[in-house]
Amino acid sequence: MPRLSLYKPEKGNDYKFIDKNVYEMFQVGGTDVLVHKYLGPQDPADPNKATSPATIQDVLFLENRDRKYDSTVYVLRGVYNVQDIDFNLSQFGLFLQNDTIFITVHINNSVDVLGRKIMSGDVLELPHLADDFALNDFSVALKRFYVIEDVNRASEGFSMTWWPHLYRLKCKPIIDSQEFKDILDLPQNTDTFAGDFDATKTYYAGQTIKYNGQIYNVTAQVSNTAPPNSLYYTEASNSDTLRYIMSTYTKEIELNDGVVAEAEAAAPLSGYNTSGYFTLQTDAQGNSELVTVDSSELAIDGVNTADAVNVSPDASAYQGYLIGSNLPPNGVPYGFGIAFPTSAALGDFFLRVDYLPNRLFRYDGTRWVKFQDNVQMTMTNVDNRQIEKLGFVNNVATTNLNPIYTDTIIVSTTFIATQLTASVNISTGTVVTTVQYNVDYGIEVYVNGQAMPLLNVIDSSGNIGFVTAYVIVAGDTLTWTIYSKKVVQRVALSSASKLTADM
Repeated sequence: MPRLSLYKPEKGNDYKFIDKNVYEMFQVGGTDVLVHKYLGPQDPADPNKATSPATIQDVLFLENRDRKYDSTVYVLRGVYNVQDIDFNLSQFGLFLQNDTIFITVHINNSVDVLGRKIMSGDVLELPHLADDFALNDFSVALKRFYVIEDVNRASEGFSMTWWPHLYRLKCKPIIDSQEFKDILDLPQNTDTFAGDFDATKTYYAGQTIKYNGQIYNVTAQVSNTAPPNSLYYTEASNSDTLRYIMSTYTKEIELNDGVVAEAEAAAPLSGYNTSGYFTLQTDAQGNSELVTVDSSELAIDGVNTADAVNVSPDASAYQGYLIGSNLPPNGVPYGFGIAFPTSAALGDFFLRVDYLPNRLFRYDGTRWVKFQDNVQMTMTNVDNRQIEKLGFVNNVATTNLNPIYTDTIIVSTTFIATQLTASVNISTGTVVTTVQYNVDYGIEVYVNGQAMPLLNVIDSSGNIGFVTAYVIVAGDTLTWTIYSKKVVQRVALSSASKLTADM
């Protein structure tokens, strides 16, 4: 009797006979299953390549988000039970049940075709479930993709010799997410798709290729020339991808924008609007304070009489949450700018637009006194108004990372260029740096210690420039910082209201 550690079980001829019959059964009674082979996370050094399928991209969350898939599609034969997909109405909300399917494939055949064991992360495409009659009247059928979540030996796949012959795959429909970007960015018409760009191959007009995650249409025969190159390639639009016809993301964004537009029309500003209410100025006795004929400053214009002109109120009669606006009470005329006028009359209003938020002042005869701040804001940040916090639907913010250049200057009409700041145009608020332009760079600007919003970031003869939202004046201290990376963030009311896309 040999020792157990040296015992090597052998699969005899009975196993081979049974395995061939099982394989034949799948060839006769199974259906085609197209496998998009998972290659591994994207290689940080080359986005066109992948690391190993066993690599974990994010060891903290144990996720592989930037997945690469083989451009070659492999064909297996599989068997599964077709079932109705119903909505579960027994709970609050609407839940989808029976959307998980279990597909059985032949072990040896799957390993021979793929070159390895089938694994979690592989995506299966079922051609017989393609929808040829989409409501949108697309020229191509809507495909059905499933991602493998678990792989086990099927209990019914064990023969009388106790050897397993079948894998049981647990599969769920894929969604429009970062993990499956490599598949959903494929062209709709796969007949002309030539795979990822390969400098050793020759491509012909009418074919499509993929390079750096972008699909290109080949317009002329080419080899050894990578896109983009207008002589041989044209960049395919998003409407040519699988995502455009399969994902619900675009439609959900349209619905969300429609809801936001209706909400903006119903409640254009936060807080309470008191501009339609009259504020009456009273004297020390509590009586209405009128401008009388005894006042030498009264101008008779032929329309207003002396007893119809009131003194402008020195404070708002209404108190509450977010009622301050950029308009004075009673609709009286006012001026605005970045500096107070040299002359003013008692009761005049002036809006300082260089304050953030804008501040409305009233002249009391000797000085300009703060009247109110324009704290009302659009709920979705649809214009250039300053928002106080990112807690509203559709707000978009940019987080800048890794500062690489910074400069602090004193603005003057005769500004002399520094090592990092090339020029300053006071009249237009345009500042040009000596830093080479890069679309991925982010910029933050402060004037006199206050954050300054930007109207635009420009490419000025190859260098980065920016235009401030408000006018800068001589004597201002301006500080700008350039960051090597910017991350755009979209914030919703809660995690429940954030959009997810289905297929």
